[in-house]
Amino acid sequence: MSLNITQAQQALENLFAQFEEKTTLWNEAQVRFKFIDRFLKDCLGWPIEEIQVEEFEDGKFSDYELGKPRSVIWEAKKEGAYFSLPVNPQKNLIQDLQSIFTLDKYCQKAIKQVLSYCNKRGVQFAVICNGTQIIAFIANRVDGVPPINGNAFVINGHEQLKRSFPIVWQNLSRDGIYEKTLINTLVIGNDRAIPPKPSSKLTKYPAYRYKSDIQQDLATLSELLIEDIILSTKEIERQFYEECYCPAGALSRDALLSKSILQARYALLFKDGLEPTPTAPITNKKGDISLTQEVITEAIAKRPIVLLGDVGVGKTSFLKYLQYVSAAEEFSKSLYIYIDLGSQASLEANLKNFILAEIRNQLLDVYNIDVNKADFVRGIYNLDLLQFDNSLDGELKTSRPELYEERKRAFLDKKIQDPVGHIKKSIEHISKGQKRQVLIVIDNADQRTIEIQQDAFITANEFSKNWRALVFIPIRPQTFHHSKEAGTFSAYPHKLFTISPPRPDLVVKKRLDFALKVTEGKLPIEKLEGVNLNFQTMALFLKAVKFSLEQNREITELLSNISGGNIRSIIEFVKKFIGNPNVNAQKIVGIMESQSSYLIPLHEFSKAAILGEYSHYSNETSLAFNLFQTGFPDKNEHFLNSIIISFLNWEGPHRIKEGFVPGTAIIDEIQSYGFMPQQIQESLRKLTNKKLVETSERITFKEDICGLIGDLPEYFRATTSGLYHVLRWSGQFVYLDAMVFDTPIYDKKTMDYILPKLESFELNDRLDRVKAFRSYLTKIWNESHIRPSYYNWLDCVTLGEENIKIIEKISIRFNDQN
Repeated sequence: MSLNITQAQQALENLFAQFEEKTTLWNEAQVRFKFIDRFLKDCLGWPIEEIQVEEFEDGKFSDYELGKPRSVIWEAKKEGAYFSLPVNPQKNLIQDLQSIFTLDKYCQKAIKQVLSYCNKRGVQFAVICNGTQIIAFIANRVDGVPPINGNAFVINGHEQLKRSFPIVWQNLSRDGIYEKTLINTLVIGNDRAIPPKPSSKLTKYPAYRYKSDIQQDLATLSELLIEDIILSTKEIERQFYEECYCPAGALSRDALLSKSILQARYALLFKDGLEPTPTAPITNKKGDISLTQEVITEAIAKRPIVLLGDVGVGKTSFLKYLQYVSAAEEFSKSLYIYIDLGSQASLEANLKNFILAEIRNQLLDVYNIDVNKADFVRGIYNLDLLQFDNSLDGELKTSRPELYEERKRAFLDKKIQDPVGHIKKSIEHISKGQKRQVLIVIDNADQRTIEIQQDAFITANEFSKNWRALVFIPIRPQTFHHSKEAGTFSAYPHKLFTISPPRPDLVVKKRLDFALKVTEGKLPIEKLEGVNLNFQTMALFLKAVKFSLEQNREITELLSNISGGNIRSIIEFVKKFIGNPNVNAQKIVGIMESQSSYLIPLHEFSKAAILGEYSHYSNETSLAFNLFQTGFPDKNEHFLNSIIISFLNWEGPHRIKEGFVPGTAIIDEIQSYGFMPQQIQESLRKLTNKKLVETSERITFKEDICGLIGDLPEYFRATTSGLYHVLRWSGQFVYLDAMVFDTPIYDKKTMDYILPKLESFELNDRLDRVKAFRSYLTKIWNESHIRPSYYNWLDCVTLGEENIKIIEKISIRFNDQN
């Protein structure tokens, strides 16, 4: 049971009563065990499990580390060694720390000692005390003020502690520390002091890049050929899935994560204490689909088939492949109903009514069956009508035929007005009469709210159980997790299959081949007849992209990793690459016309991914994330994101076999390099939302006016995108060239150097800017003395050095030509 302030104040009275007769001075151990131990636990509400005593680190000890994660270091001194505090006739609790520091050398030494502990361990609050004299201050500031220049919260003796205990409770109790009340007490009125980003000095940021005529034509055709054309006709859709579908679960050969982690994609989906759910991959190692006759029979009998997969891994594509290719004969013989909850502009308040209406419409549109047609209605309720004829109303058939017909019509109307019963009866009638298996897919429910997704699952169970239908319902892992916790999925039987992404390079290759067939006239499309665009130019560009993917493994590595397994995002990226204003399409097409082949450089793909359709990097529109951004006025935070990702990827005892790391272990580790818990937590939220790390529960974080919010889940692991950022991009020219605009610069000299030509896009100026930015980061790294075994910024510099030298040669050659 948590302690309240009334109970805490009584505990303090009891503590003073017990020790008021003491006559000897206490040494450090006595102060700690006779007073501070009980003061912390009984009066300030710190539970024993959140108190670490005599913590050893880096060769030194601190008396108490409080909190999980550690939030305050409390240093005990001899009770007899009094702190000489400044004269304070008004008995103010807030005093200037510099004055305390200057007045008393013993106190100065104690403050320096605890300040050092806090700085090295990333702990925000520090306390020194010798019994009833207490000095508390902020050891790691987030407002740019050196700690020693700030204020301290001071209690000077027994009487002041007793009199001011409510304020002590507000600031130093467990709840007070976690609420960070001490910050409000000591630094009200101080502004955070994160320096400006260079982008703040630009006249327009981010600047949109307008497409040239050839880029606009390519972009328009790309939209048609890469995506829209697929749905032009049922025959084209069938041919597309026949030629372009790639088996799920094939591990990417270019992924930077280990194979064991990729194979454990959906591990740790559920928190401890939840009943484990048996799962199986939808395809086996040979690529064969795992829907055996036994599974299908079981599904028809009582349970829907749940397809579990992350966003964009190909859940809908798998179902379309079943329909058109691998199970085409079975689907053609079935009464197949496809409910797409994602393509509808809005859903009715009652999801079940919406689904029933969709079934009714598809029966009419696809199978030409009107479930309300008189003959059909009489046919499905034939047995019911025979029973009606044997009823009292049935006796009116001969004596009062008009009333009989009226009563019969009312009887049938009542049947029809029960939408669930009527559609169910209709489906059963069609299935039995035409000898067709009922097959229902409820797709894209995961694009809706959790409540709608849960309703969709309950509806799928009802169809499976009561309609004897074979039902497929794809869902996302986070939906399954939340519903499992809430009991929605636990309450119903289901068969669960996981879908992992196919190989990205194969997906892109097949898409390009299909688009090329269209541009070369090998696959005539009515939709494109009369389209006044240059298909020859498009064909040349597609061939260049395809050739580059085949010849340069670095490009397929880029595509495989930045997507994090989201195949939909890869297709979207390739579609936008074609016609991207940052890609020199005129040059590519010109070389293809004269030489028939062209290897598009890797940096063209990187530039398109990082900048999108803008001249500058924008986090909102880019596939990339700025590793060097800071959320607190701490220049060392330039490396925090990279350190977290590298720690998650490090093969150590902190990682379980699926590659996940407990959040507590992350905070404990990174704190040891001087970062505060709130810095680490904020970085984890940002990295998660940008998909550089993922959580065991597959959640993302909402944002309010104060930033990203939400409790941290239990486990995190690095993604392929996160590793590509750190291991490939972070030292490259194209990445540094973009991120320099979005990064706060803590060094005035560096800022002054890059400002004069900040608006320039000339290669010479960009190169100077990148080298100055890289030197700035290197200087901060060297001064930080942060040296984890799993990350070193200098290694990133070394890996990018060859790339920088190539840019230097190009710049020199360009200058010589001009």
